[in-house]
Amino acid sequence: MTCPTAVDTDEETQQQVRDTLAAELAKVDGNHPGWHCWLSSGLHSYATRAYKRRCAVTLDAASPPLLDVVIDAWVRDGEPRRLAGLDG
Repeated sequence: MTCPTAVDTDEETQQQVRDTLAAELAKVDGNHPGWHCWLSSGLHSYATRAYKRRCAVTLDAASPPLLDVVIDAWVRDGEPRRLAGLDG
């Protein structure tokens, strides 16, 4: 039986964190059709949505749950309508 080293444990922990964040981000992605969500190498959460007229927006947050709030605020405040040229 071998004992895990600090390096092994740290890499395992990082992978568990990445897996957990990816699962949370998948839920955010499912909550917001039309958005594409992903994790950066620094484990920050990002979401991009493309609009008509070749316009796109990328939002970021420190965590998937916070990104969910940011996307909700973006949509609620009507920015997509303005970017799409629907509100003049």
